Amino acid sequence: MKTPGLLPLDHPLWNDLEGGYREPSSAVEYLKRFENGERSDELWHDFVGEMYQQETIGVASLAVVPHLVEIFSDEDRPTDFYNYLTFVDAVRGDGDNPELPDWLRDSYESALCAATILAAVDLNRTEDKLTRKSIVLFVLQRAEFTEQMRLLDNIENEDHARAVLDNI
Repeated sequence: MKTPGLLPLDHPLWNDLEGGYREPSSAVEYLKRFENGERSDELWHDFVGEMYQQETIGVASLAVVPHLVEIFSDEDRPTDFYNYLTFVDAVRGDGDNPELPDWLRDSYESALCAATILAAVDLNRTEDKLTRKSIVLFVLQRAEFTEQMRLLDNIENEDHARAVLDNI
C-alpha cells in the first residue's frame, strides 16, 4: 500500500518536528528501523514513549502516522498499533497539542482510512482481547467518517480488504 503525499524521510522538515517531549524527535530513525524489519516490542515501546508523552504530542507524532500505516500494512503490526493511532488522533488540537498541519492532512486522513480497513481485517483475525479492544476503540474514534465505515460494512473477506487498501 502506498500512501499519497508522504513526507519523505530525508526531508529537512523532520529535523524540526517535535514529539511528545516537545523537542526534536528521533521519528525518522524509528521509522527507518521499522521499515528495515525491526519489530521488537521494546523498540515500539520506546517509539511510542517519544511520540506520545502523557497526552502530549508534537507534529512529528502526527507526521509518523502515514508512515506507520504504510510500514505496518503487512500482518506484523504491534499489539497496540491501533492505540497509538487512536490516542494521537484523539489529543491533536487539545490544549497545547498541535492541530493537523495542512501539508499533512491528505496523507494523514488517507492513512487513517487505510488503517480502518486493516482494523476490520484484524478484528476478524485476532483472538487477543486487548488487541480487539484496541481495534474497537480505533474504529469508534473513526466512526464519524462515514465513507470509511461504509467501506468496512462492505468488506467480505481478507482478499477484498487488500483490494480496497490497494485502491486508497
